[in-house]
Amino acid sequence: MRNQPKTSIKKIGRFASLVQNKIMASLQADKETARLEALYRYKIVDTGAEEIFDNLVRVAALSCKTPIAAIALVDGKRQWRKSSIGLELGEFPRNVGLCSFCIEQRELLIVNDTLADSRFATNPAVTSYPQIRFYAGVPLMTADGYAIGVLSVADRSPRHLGEEQVEILRLLSRQAINQLEQRVWSKPAGDQRYKKGKGELGVVDASSLLNTSDRAARSQENRTQGNLSDRGKDPPVAEGVAQSRDDSCGVDILPAPIIQGTGETPMPQLQGTGETPMPQNEQNHPSTMQRLAEASLDPQQELLQTVLDSLPIGVWIALRQGCFLQGNPAAYRIWGIGGRLSIFDFGLGDGEAKTQNPKFSGWWKDTGKAIEPHEWGLFRAINQGETCLGDRIDIQCGDGVRKTILNSAIPLRNSQQEIIGAIAIDQDITSQQLVEKAFWENQRLIQQIADSTPAILYIYDLIEQRNIYANRQVGEILGYSPEIVQKMGSAMMPQLLHPSDRVKVAQHHQRLQAAKDGEILEIEYRMRHINGEWRWLSCRETVFTRTGDGLPKQKLGTATDITQRQEAEEQLRESKERFQAAFESAAIGMALVSPAGRWLQVNLSLCEMLGYSESELLATTLDAIAHPDDLEPDLNYVRQILDSELRSCHMEKRCFHKTGRIVWVLLSFSLVQKATGELLYFVVQIQDITKRKQAEQKISEQAALLDVTTDAILVRSLSHQILFWNQGAERLYGWKTKEALGKNAEQLLYKQISPELAAARAAVLSKGEWQGELKKVTKAGQEIIVQSRWTLMRDGAGEAKSILSVDTDITEKKKLEAQFLRTQRLESIGTLAGGIAHDLNNVLAPILMAVQLLEKKLPDAASKRLLDTLENNAKRGADLVKQILSFARGIEAKRTLVQIRHLISEIKQIAKETFPKSIEFQTDIPRDLWTLSGDATQLHQVFLNLCVNARDAMPSGGILSISAENKSIDENYAKMHLEAKVGPYIAITVSDTGTGIPTEVLERIFEPFFTTKELGKGTGLGLSTAIGIVKNHGGFVQVHSEVGKGSQFQVFLPAIETSETPQLPENLPALPGGKGELILVVDDEAAIREITKESLETYAYKVLTASDGIEAIALYAQHRQEIAVVLIDMMMPSMDGPTTIRLLQKMNPKIKIIAVSGLNSNYQFDRLEIRGVKAFLSKPYTAKELLKKIHSVVD
Repeated sequence: MRNQPKTSIKKIGRFASLVQNKIMASLQADKETARLEALYRYKIVDTGAEEIFDNLVRVAALSCKTPIAAIALVDGKRQWRKSSIGLELGEFPRNVGLCSFCIEQRELLIVNDTLADSRFATNPAVTSYPQIRFYAGVPLMTADGYAIGVLSVADRSPRHLGEEQVEILRLLSRQAINQLEQRVWSKPAGDQRYKKGKGELGVVDASSLLNTSDRAARSQENRTQGNLSDRGKDPPVAEGVAQSRDDSCGVDILPAPIIQGTGETPMPQLQGTGETPMPQNEQNHPSTMQRLAEASLDPQQELLQTVLDSLPIGVWIALRQGCFLQGNPAAYRIWGIGGRLSIFDFGLGDGEAKTQNPKFSGWWKDTGKAIEPHEWGLFRAINQGETCLGDRIDIQCGDGVRKTILNSAIPLRNSQQEIIGAIAIDQDITSQQLVEKAFWENQRLIQQIADSTPAILYIYDLIEQRNIYANRQVGEILGYSPEIVQKMGSAMMPQLLHPSDRVKVAQHHQRLQAAKDGEILEIEYRMRHINGEWRWLSCRETVFTRTGDGLPKQKLGTATDITQRQEAEEQLRESKERFQAAFESAAIGMALVSPAGRWLQVNLSLCEMLGYSESELLATTLDAIAHPDDLEPDLNYVRQILDSELRSCHMEKRCFHKTGRIVWVLLSFSLVQKATGELLYFVVQIQDITKRKQAEQKISEQAALLDVTTDAILVRSLSHQILFWNQGAERLYGWKTKEALGKNAEQLLYKQISPELAAARAAVLSKGEWQGELKKVTKAGQEIIVQSRWTLMRDGAGEAKSILSVDTDITEKKKLEAQFLRTQRLESIGTLAGGIAHDLNNVLAPILMAVQLLEKKLPDAASKRLLDTLENNAKRGADLVKQILSFARGIEAKRTLVQIRHLISEIKQIAKETFPKSIEFQTDIPRDLWTLSGDATQLHQVFLNLCVNARDAMPSGGILSISAENKSIDENYAKMHLEAKVGPYIAITVSDTGTGIPTEVLERIFEPFFTTKELGKGTGLGLSTAIGIVKNHGGFVQVHSEVGKGSQFQVFLPAIETSETPQLPENLPALPGGKGELILVVDDEAAIREITKESLETYAYKVLTASDGIEAIALYAQHRQEIAVVLIDMMMPSMDGPTTIRLLQKMNPKIKIIAVSGLNSNYQFDRLEIRGVKAFLSKPYTAKELLKKIHSVVD
């Protein structure tokens, strides 16, 4: 707080003028505040939809043919849509959209394409919802020149408006303002703002203290000097003054007497005698009032009165006690006491005034401390005669509002120079304080933005040729602090600018002289870092200020460090040069091809390869010289690369030479694209491979001859690497050529290096050739036997280089030989066993007879025990001989009709009672099972023996099943199995899920005395006796076993006619026949082909036969439309069944195929069924089974 020297009241006019000028300057700076007051005057913000405004928006959208139109009102922080089409109603931030720009420039704003205008390209309303691309807005201008809102139209596509459409928008904007003005003027006039209340001396209209000009000034002041905290609210209107207490500020507001006036009474000039001014009740006395009213004023005083009443600052008179006596309208407004004359208590007088009038509360603005009475400028003016100017304080007004004012007080003296009161002058600077605060906050924000930007932000004076501002980034990029840059002055650019860039910068400044406001110019140049290095800068500059004659004075710019980018571009340029040199000098053809296939650039090698000149190639496309048959694969590769499935690809294709001949090329290409993903071109490398393709063609023709053979042909190096692999090898071993080539033959085809293999290898190296039998394995792990012939291949110098092998599969042949040898061996053993049994019977007979004689001669107990032992052992020997005889030639026994169903039921009962509970027993016996003629005891022994063996094979438990079925064996079946005969059979199958029988053991299971059981648990005669009994009954046995999966014994016994079952026909039973359908039979066994053909033709089918897969494919190609079903054997030497099936399915995916195999494997059938095979027949099969299977497939 400052103490000013005493001054004369004559300075009031000059001071008032000074204060008024200051306030007017503040008002000029606070246009936004006034604009907001103008907006709130209409009370339109946050109101509901109205038809009149909706109609205006609708007309705007229709006339301009846009999907979006709106009326938006803009306040301090937001935009609020009163009405809209194509947009949601409500409020949104002020910085979103283009309406704020229209408000600021206060005139029509048209943006034909927002993305092309740098001011709006990044605006949220452009980059996101509602994605504005076109905008036209007309500001809503009030009568006093404030833009309070915008009438706008918009579109999501760029467009232009015609002159008539623009004029319609202007008219609609004026119509909107007219509607708002009518809302204001349509309110009832002459409202009585204050009514007489209890305890008041008199109440008059506040306007009675002001003349017409006063009211106009007051109205303008209300619009410009309102408190920012009350923006958007209606100004307070007091209907009366009631006794109340504002608890928030602690100020009592009591009814105050109001001096009546006529509305034209000027502020009186008070005179005194130096005595204490008249008390409150005396002032209100009618004589006193009359005396004040009758005071005469000269013209100068009237002029002063008019000036004071029109001032926007408060001027008022305080009595000696410090009470508010009277003031101009601005004073009432500032102190919040409406339009009344009030005695406001400032705590400076006696106790009575302080208790009867509203109390003053004030705080120092700078410190926030409460103002003591003696510190109050009014106190010092009245009690000390000081003139106190410019105290910045916060006050609690009569209406409870807290304001910041600039307060001055001047002592008021009478003619005797006695202080009778004071004149107080107050300026409401609340809004100004907020504006100043916002200004400095904005300044700090701008500085923070400038300091945080990664680029140099600078202002350069074009006339003085020096930097007048630079942010901190100048130190990060060039090493100089902003202070050093400013000290450099005009010497900065000559010192730091690269000499090679000076002309460019000078030309840039010339262009800047002609630049328009808002236009941005760009330039790149080098500046020297403080460490001596050169830094590349990318600058964007615009005119910042201009001289009085409009020439650019200062430029505002940003400079980004692009040194790394420039270095990268330099490296890229060098890389391009190296690429171009390699491109031109490459020995193979190279080209750049557009995504559309047009040649963009070709080198000399490519031109020579195809016979075209460079200009001729560039005038055509890659597709134009490509062979038509190669276009589709090309397109597939291109699609995969464009879909990012491949990064590059290589293909062999045919191109046409200019002369018309075909040129085989190896074409490699990859896609080049921008970082944004935009396609640029393909880099293509083309190599002439015509000679290589011709050589490959010759080799292919030779290899085709090798593929025709059914044998497997392969060539391997001396280090066992496979060099050649024909189709026969693929069929035999299962490995495709691409899988086998390059592999180690010994690792691929052999489980282990056997002595036979080592001997073969040594023999071929020493003698040049070798042939013999070898065991090999297929891809599926199956072991096969091949007849192999090896030949040593030599190079031109006679040196050994590789081994040629030709392998023939003899696995089936070896199995038949083994079966034949086993049969002969069993017959030989049977003959020997019969002779031994005969001799043993001759030995045992006298022993048994002697025992019977000795029993009579030696009756004692000890002898009897010895004789019983001797007799029992002799009988056991006799039983053993009977088993041997049964095995050898069979024992003649009484033959009766036997029903196998009953026999199996007895065995099932025995198994359930004696076998472990962990073994599950299952049977499947049809009720119409045929009968047979045989010895029930012997057959019982056969099946019980098989069940016991099955039990022993399942020590941990499992499933033992017995099933039986009627089966008619025809000539086909009989020819495929040596022991079978044509006629009816009963097939009994005993299977288990036990350990299985290894292959090497399976061949010996029927040999007498052969057993795998522990000592004492088996004699080795069980299966040999069983096979003897079965053969004695005219039957045979088939065995199938897999290690780890179990075994299956199938016993075939001849059936006979009995009354228990339907009588069997003498000839073949009635079977389903054909209707002339053509059947293709494919089998390498001539006997099977002939008997199958004869059987089918007997039943009205037509038959074609083929001895191998190659012949079958040829026949199917000739009779494709006639062939109904193909019957294919799976095991054939030339081309096996699966390969033939695949080729036939390629020719006709819907072909009907029946697969035939002697393996009788469900696993194999499952694999074939996956490949599309319709049915499966197991060898040997009967005519009935064949006809039923074909009938089901054909139907």
